[in-house]
Amino acid sequence: MKSMNLSSFLEAKRTLGAEQFNRYLDYFGVETREEECEDICQFVEVLLSCGLNSEQLSEFFIGYSIPQISKEFDLLRFGHNYNINIELKREIVEEDKIKNQLIRNKYYLNALDEPALIYSFIVQTREVYTLDGKDDQLIKTDLEKVKDVIEDQQFKIIENIESLFKPSVYLVSPLNSTEKFLSGNYFLNSNQEEIKNNIIKIFSGNSVPFIAIEGKPGTGKTLLTYDIAKHYMSEGWNVCLFHCGILAEGHETLRE
Repeated sequence: MKSMNLSSFLEAKRTLGAEQFNRYLDYFGVETREEECEDICQFVEVLLSCGLNSEQLSEFFIGYSIPQISKEFDLLRFGHNYNINIELKREIVEEDKIKNQLIRNKYYLNALDEPALIYSFIVQTREVYTLDGKDDQLIKTDLEKVKDVIEDQQFKIIENIESLFKPSVYLVSPLNSTEKFLSGNYFLNSNQEEIKNNIIKIFSGNSVPFIAIEGKPGTGKTLLTYDIAKHYMSEGWNVCLFHCGILAEGHETLRE
C-alpha cells in the first residue's frame, strides 16, 4: 500500500470515471467501498473549507489493515512528533461504540514510537470525537482542532507501512505474555471475536457441545481458548483446562 494525498483523492473521485478511478485506487493499493469513498470526499472538502491546502493533506494511508490482525484504520498518517488516526462514520452511532473503537485503535498505535492522536468524524453532523488522554473518556472536540493537528504534524514519508506493524506484537500469548493476558491488555481480532460469540451462543443453548478450534500456527487459537475460559470464569463457572504435554512456566502462572 502507498500513501496518497487526500486532496488528489477527492479530485480523482470527482473527475474520473468509475473504471479510471478504480485503476487509481489499485495503484495505491486501496480497497474501499463507494460509500466509504464518498465519506472521505466529504471529510476532505470540510478540511479544505477550514483552510488546509493540498500539500498539508499528503502522505495519508486509506483503509490500511494490519496483516493477521484484521484491524483496519480509515485514515492514518505518521509523523515525527505524533501519529494521526481519523475514523469516519456516515451517521451518529452509540457513543460506546465510538469510544471502544478509538480505545482499540489507540492500543494498536501505541506500539509505535510516537504518541497517537485519534479522532472519529461523523459525516452527517460534522461532529468530532476523541479520547481525553487521561482515562480514555470519550469527549467532543471540533474540526478546528483536527485542522490544527494535521497542520502541525511533522509528517513522515513511509515507504513500507507493513514494516511499522508487527503482528507478533499484538498476538498476545497467554503462555508467553501471561501478565498481559491476566491484566486484559490485549484485544481479540474480528475473526476471534466472531468465533467467541458463536461459541457462547452454542453454550447458551443448554446443550453440552464439543467444539474444535482449528487454525494455522500463530493465528491465536490459545489466546481465544483462554479468553473464552476467562469469560466463563467471570460468569461464575468452574472451568478446567487440560493440556497434553509438558507444562511451561506460563501454564504454571495461569494455574496459580
